[in-house]
Amino acid sequence: VTTGINFPDDASANPSADANTLDNYEEGTWTPNNSGGTISISTNYATYTKIGRKVTIHCFVDLSSDGDGTQMIMGTLPFTVASNGYAPSIVNAGDSSSVVVLARAHSGATTIYFFNAVSQGAIAEDQLEGSHVIFQLTYNV
Repeated sequence: VTTGINFPDDASANPSADANTLDNYEEGTWTPNNSGGTISISTNYATYTKIGRKVTIHCFVDLSSDGDGTQMIMGTLPFTVASNGYAPSIVNAGDSSSVVVLARAHSGATTIYFFNAVSQGAIAEDQLEGSHVIFQLTYNV
């Protein structure tokens, strides 16, 4: 029985040979964009770290003041979310004190949907317009 995590000696290690081998680590940036209505997104930072199947993103964006009534949807995540579920994350929505925001990445997609964490209804762009949104989200690929 193998226990612990093993680090391969070379980059050509076969990941199927040992399920406990840490064979995939990547860091980078991604570019959030508007996947719905009219609001513009200005990125302060958007980074990710991928370890095996687990991806954690960090994001800080400013939103323009021209949002419409459509649901706030942000794309494009650096990797597609696995088909086995979605990952919730609490969001600090800067100037938007009237809502508690939840960011959720849906399975099989590269987009993040924003919801009211209290009512569980969709957050419209015009509820977040003119604010900044800061969040971290972890999901499986």
